[in-house]
Amino acid sequence: GDDNRTKCSNFKQIFKCDIFCSQSKVKQMTGQIAKLGLAASAVSIVASVYIYFMHDGGDTTLGIFVGLWAPTLILFSQEIEKMME
Repeated sequence: GDDNRTKCSNFKQIFKCDIFCSQSKVKQMTGQIAKLGLAASAVSIVASVYIYFMHDGGDTTLGIFVGLWAPTLILFSQEIEKMME
């Protein structure tokens, strides 16, 4: 009787701690996802300028294509953050 209640109580405490710890990790990861999205966007812009002017004498079409990924990456990382909340 009492032994089962103690086990159940301990399980509930551990489970609550796991949920709290998981929520805390998600909040930390959310900030990291935003930073990752911003960094990927910056890389896309730099790569776009490089490709546009330098790669094989300048490839304007490919440079524009790569540059168009910058806002997509930012918006995608924002949507992931919203889903994780």
